[in-house]
Amino acid sequence: MTTIVRVAALAGISALLACQDSSQPGQNPGARESAWVPDAAATLASEYFSGFDETTQRVVASTPEWVTAWAQLYSRVQPKPDVPAVNFLTQRVIVVGLGTKNSGGYAVRLDSLVTFENGTKVFTTALVPGDRCGVTAALTQPVFAVRVPTPVEPVTFEQQTVAQHCE
Repeated sequence: MTTIVRVAALAGISALLACQDSSQPGQNPGARESAWVPDAAATLASEYFSGFDETTQRVVASTPEWVTAWAQLYSRVQPKPDVPAVNFLTQRVIVVGLGTKNSGGYAVRLDSLVTFENGTKVFTTALVPGDRCGVTAALTQPVFAVRVPTPVEPVTFEQQTVAQHCE
């Protein structure tokens, strides 16, 4: 099932990129070089409660930066989990967070990373509770961290918002 979702996601991204208006100056990222979809092994954290109180879209490029981001991610947890190893010679960590939300039912994920000759675009999805969804009354800070191949700079983020359907 996850393979079908990944293929569908890549097909959707390809369709969006094919329809992209490249007539605007500075809008053309150049030729697409690759597309990458995360798997379970690449996911380093997917949490509803974190120390990321503000919206976050970050590319972590070094071990000290990663240790700091991990400490912030788990600042509300004791004991903190060990920091996962990342080879920053060939990889980066992307951290995306929604900031503090007034209830449960929110989540965020990285869908794909598309590399062009002139930069990289990170596609994410923010999941929000639908009208009929039962949620907790607790404050939440959804965050997602994933290990990715080193992207071509500059890195930009595009986030879609999807309301979850609950019955």
